[in-house]
Amino acid sequence: MKKLTGILLALCIFAAAGSVPASAAFSVTPAIAAGGNHGVALASNGTVWTWGDNERGQLGDGSLHRRLAPVQVKNISEVAAIAAGRTHSVALKNDGTVWAWGQNELGQLGDGTTVSRSLPVQVQDLDGATAIASHDTHTLALREDGTVWAWGDNGRGQLGYLRYGSSPSAQLTPVLVEINNVTAIAAGWGHSLALREDGTVWAWGCLRHGSPLAQHTQSCAIPQQIEIANVTAIAAGGVHAAAIRGDGTVWTWENNGETPAQVQGLSGVTKIAVGVNHVLALRNDGTLWAWGGNTFGQLGNGTTVDQVAPVQVSGISSVTAIAVNNHSLALKSDGVVWAWGSNIQGQLGNGSIGTARFAATPGPVQSPFQRGLLKDNVLNLFDTNPWWRGCHPFFQFILRWVLFGWLWL
Repeated sequence: MKKLTGILLALCIFAAAGSVPASAAFSVTPAIAAGGNHGVALASNGTVWTWGDNERGQLGDGSLHRRLAPVQVKNISEVAAIAAGRTHSVALKNDGTVWAWGQNELGQLGDGTTVSRSLPVQVQDLDGATAIASHDTHTLALREDGTVWAWGDNGRGQLGYLRYGSSPSAQLTPVLVEINNVTAIAAGWGHSLALREDGTVWAWGCLRHGSPLAQHTQSCAIPQQIEIANVTAIAAGGVHAAAIRGDGTVWTWENNGETPAQVQGLSGVTKIAVGVNHVLALRNDGTLWAWGGNTFGQLGNGTTVDQVAPVQVSGISSVTAIAVNNHSLALKSDGVVWAWGSNIQGQLGNGSIGTARFAATPGPVQSPFQRGLLKDNVLNLFDTNPWWRGCHPFFQFILRWVLFGWLWL
């Protein structure tokens, strides 16, 4: 076996000599995103994995079958960032193009049609993207020139765009939002946020539930500044929004016209995520804190009691990334994804459903890899190496199973 492996390895090295420049190497920071009833994870080798509800093809595996454990999204690689809407998913590739799959009745896939897709399709007329965001039925992209582009549902002015006077209209391809010098974006249920270079936050769309845009003023779709400064991160969710200031404090608001209020008893926050009716905050010590609605145990403190003040999520630490919807996701430093909250469509990814309709404490997402879904750094060393990328696919397949087959056991 050792002799065979050596021969195959030598053949790969020979075949790859001078074939792929070192600049072709690709690596990303693992990430997670939470859709309405599904989860999305980005592995360090640029592949995307999904689980949960798939009625509209939001898992991107070419089927409409619900998955209780992660499956790989087909026909896409070298992904640098991910986002998830209610029933669709979005990926930003390393080349600056954006791809999407799932429900498309309101144009949220941005491919110029209203046809839902179970496999990724490219968003039209958009390149040079550096970030993406999605929440319900619309999607945002930030380009390298600091401009923001939006597509999908515009029923509440969340695209920042009104082509027909005061009448909202869904957009099947990206349209430009009238704002510039943007460094970060966030998408909520019927609103959108942008963080500008000067640390100011701007919002558009109707943040509160209630009457549709047609019964509001046209200014609802025009970006307006929120009364907060020195902001380093933003998040948007159901009917509220949040921001982290430079001092690590968290501020929230429920209406674009109201002044944000500080969340008391919470400091040292580095990341924030807003769900349908709860908020999750990551502190610089790797601990998680949550508050808000808790019907499905989405606060992760072992109860289903709502909390107006932050409570610590039970039994989890060393967290590096977070995402929320009706359920909560956390990526730990060891590369394993943990989930809690609603599980009505298997969005906790733990292989169960039925009586396990929710979980009030975190548990690991089931993985196709023995060492964790995102802990594929061993494979990544090869997938991003020039000589491996220049190796014939047949030899790649053989070597992968000879050397690393145990990862799938």
